[in-house]
Amino acid sequence: APVWSTQPSIASRTETSITINRGTASYSPSSDYKLSTSSSWSTFSGSTATISGLSANTSYTINIKANANGFDTSANNQSSTTYNWPYISANPGAVTAGNNQSITLYNPLGRSVSVSMTHNGKTIGSGSTTGTSVSFGTSLSEAGAALGSTGKSGTATYTSNYSGHTSTKTGTYSLAESSCKPTWGSVTANNLIAYQDNNATIVALTDNNQ
Repeated sequence: APVWSTQPSIASRTETSITINRGTASYSPSSDYKLSTSSSWSTFSGSTATISGLSANTSYTINIKANANGFDTSANNQSSTTYNWPYISANPGAVTAGNNQSITLYNPLGRSVSVSMTHNGKTIGSGSTTGTSVSFGTSLSEAGAALGSTGKSGTATYTSNYSGHTSTKTGTYSLAESSCKPTWGSVTANNLIAYQDNNATIVALTDNNQ
């Protein structure tokens, strides 16, 4: 019977596939593989084989055997877990509108992931990355519009998206007092803010513009 000289191994994996090395055995045998849950075997056409159509974040066991002259090698089972889809891996920190926000992602395969920050139908900030974190500016005007005329702070929904696979987290944001106060322009004769005291009960208490 053939004997393994180089054991099969896991070559790589994605969210929906696992690639295996066939290994080598004596007598130059043919090699077959299958999922442990399957009843049918497939034959390696090269040094590796890829099993596709798997579920993300799931553990699988793959059976591998080599055959020469009607005899099989000893059993060789390889186990591996597919990667999960990218997702927001930490709760976003509180942010003051107008400042940058940083989001931490689970993204081991370097997928191109987009992240948006929304509230009441307003997109307050967004960004994209192929890494494990993304930083983007937040819109002060959109945050103010999302909160409304009486709001000072709110809760935003953060959504990551890779190829239609999404995850969400929530985080608070607020408006700084300095960003809420009006900004005065230069005072000229044409834009004075005027109020005249016309109180008839107490005559001439001020009798001028204040």
